Amino acid sequence: MTKMIKLKNHTQRIPCLALLLALVFYSPVVVFAEPVAIDRVVAVVNDGVIFSSQLEERLNTVKQQLKSRHDLPPDEILRQQILERLIVESLQLQLAERAGATISNEELQGALQDIARQNDTDIAGLQKKIEAEGISFKNFAKNIEQEILIQRVQQSALSKRVVVSEQDIANFLSSEEGKLRSATVYHLAHILLLVSDETNDSEKSKTALQATQLSNQAKDTAVHIDFLALAKKFSNAEDANTGGDLGWRKKDDLPTLYADKVDLLRVGEVTEPFYAGGGFHILKLLEKRGAGEQWVKQTRARHILVKPSIIRTEEETVALLENLRQKILAGEDFAVIAKKYSEDFGSALKGGDLSWTVPDQLTPEFQQVMDQTAINDISHPFKTPYGWHILQVQERRDQNMGEDMLKQSTKKFLTQRRFEQELPIWLKEMRDEAYVDIKT
Repeated sequence: MTKMIKLKNHTQRIPCLALLLALVFYSPVVVFAEPVAIDRVVAVVNDGVIFSSQLEERLNTVKQQLKSRHDLPPDEILRQQILERLIVESLQLQLAERAGATISNEELQGALQDIARQNDTDIAGLQKKIEAEGISFKNFAKNIEQEILIQRVQQSALSKRVVVSEQDIANFLSSEEGKLRSATVYHLAHILLLVSDETNDSEKSKTALQATQLSNQAKDTAVHIDFLALAKKFSNAEDANTGGDLGWRKKDDLPTLYADKVDLLRVGEVTEPFYAGGGFHILKLLEKRGAGEQWVKQTRARHILVKPSIIRTEEETVALLENLRQKILAGEDFAVIAKKYSEDFGSALKGGDLSWTVPDQLTPEFQQVMDQTAINDISHPFKTPYGWHILQVQERRDQNMGEDMLKQSTKKFLTQRRFEQELPIWLKEMRDEAYVDIKT
């Protein structure tokens, strides 16, 4: 995708014919330079135009990306397909422009970092990879920016068409497809300590003791010993090098001796060692999804947010929060102070209350401080992308979110499915209503 250039801006850069003639006929010496290819308009699309350079650049990029394929269509057919794609993109970018939609540099850099991480590198490494393919990194970044804009236009345009009701969710979950998708799956890891047939009772007892010690270590939350690390070091199973990770499996796909145990485990729990099939086994339920119980650790906290500004430095912001913290510790009401000072206006009206939250719902910086703060304690000032905070943890609980999580995942799935169904319909409607003049 290349930048859409408006026709009126383009024509302002073309010298008038009279001036060109004057330069030719009245110059003392006429020097004939090498002919230079002039960029030409290949399509007029409402208020915008598409140039031949854009078309050729996209054609070259696509061919470079698909060079390993042997079934590419002829250049002329591929050129027509790409031109149609550019026309539809231009229409969407014009909608974004009219709506005043923009992408900040921070958002663009974040998107590029995500792409870099997916390719196991950083932005500098990503740039080298892109340029090694003969593609300008500046154009690549511009394409990503425009793709983000187009995604936002699509989401905005289709928001009223793509609606999933509670009844839609219930109907899907009662269907055969829904039952198949919502079946409970377990992510397990295990440790196996083998006992051979020749092992005497004394050696077997030593192995049993070792299994108990490993199980106790894995359960000890105070020392946070990683189960997968224990499996790599001590397990005799063939999958020990991967930490005994059994991956995601339905109950019917598990060995019978494991299937009988999983329903008794909550996420994060470890079994006592049990003997079966010539060895001692230890299981840990790493994750669980689908129907049934899904226990999640929830925290209820409240906070006060203060932001640096033109009239308040970062140091003054921290000092203000520390002063408010001391007032609360001295007995003043947290909720009253939050209503007066907090700049998170949504929670300030509720005395800073964030209600019950689950892991990954808040920013990592906030989550980390919240996890480290004891109930009823007031944290010291800390920084997140939103500003500076102090917080108080009010309660913690384990909550069964199985039904809620199943409904949320189903809604997400149905929303995406309907979006994919409605998108080509909307794009065709927009294309049919547009003024498009393709220059041959």
